[in-house]
Amino acid sequence: MWRRRKRTEITVETEETVILRSPGNVTKGWCPECAANVSLTTLESATAIVNVRADQVRQGIASGHVHSTETPDGRWLVCLSSLLRWTTENKADAQS
Repeated sequence: MWRRRKRTEITVETEETVILRSPGNVTKGWCPECAANVSLTTLESATAIVNVRADQVRQGIASGHVHSTETPDGRWLVCLSSLLRWTTENKADAQS
């Protein structure tokens, strides 16, 4: 006599909320890649906000995952929307 085994599948969903608090180095501006007004900040502030090294953010910019734009006075600003999306994706990939 064969016994039938029951299979139970459990799915766990998680959600993450990111709260940004930064010194006054965040400004609103146009991101051409996002085609939207977004929060922009300097590379130095961006690294502090997401707690990654500057070279990692530069790699994200070079790969096109993190957007950046140059101001008329020659400063480079990082799009926080793309930066947060990129760091969230990288954390998910690292946990996989």
